[in-house]
Amino acid sequence: MGGRIWSRAEERIFWLQLVPHSPRRLGADLQNEEQSWEWVAKQMTAKMGDNARRKYTGLGAFEHFFLNVHQCRFSPNIGTMHYKYWKAEKEAKKRKQGNQPEPADQAGNGEASTAAASAGGSASPAVAAESPNEPQGVRALVDNAAAEIASQNGQTDHSIVIDC
Repeated sequence: MGGRIWSRAEERIFWLQLVPHSPRRLGADLQNEEQSWEWVAKQMTAKMGDNARRKYTGLGAFEHFFLNVHQCRFSPNIGTMHYKYWKAEKEAKKRKQGNQPEPADQAGNGEASTAAASAGGSASPAVAAESPNEPQGVRALVDNAAAEIASQNGQTDHSIVIDC
């Protein structure tokens, strides 16, 4: 993890054009066909063209999403583009802690409109289900990150909820 800061142009393409088609899309974007993080990476490469500042990969795209939404490590150029995903995750965490049911989406078709729902119904990054379109090894990455944070906090159980 780490590297060059994403530019404003990269953030705009990622959050406004591609995440609405990703495995973590929300609300009205659920009508979009789900695309993999590898697809997101290929689209980033195509859309950035000669202005690409990095080699985009599926794991890198998911990692960028995860850091900004789940771990609240916000990119300096992100502005508020990630806000609806971050807010949905935060609300899902509150519902899980209070054992409240998930709300129906804006269209009223009964599909949950949270990042947690599109991640397999779990609000905690440590127990998030791996979508078929997540890059291989993402579950291990999430589990390892949660375990590392838990050990830093002196916890033996790594099923933690990061509240930011």
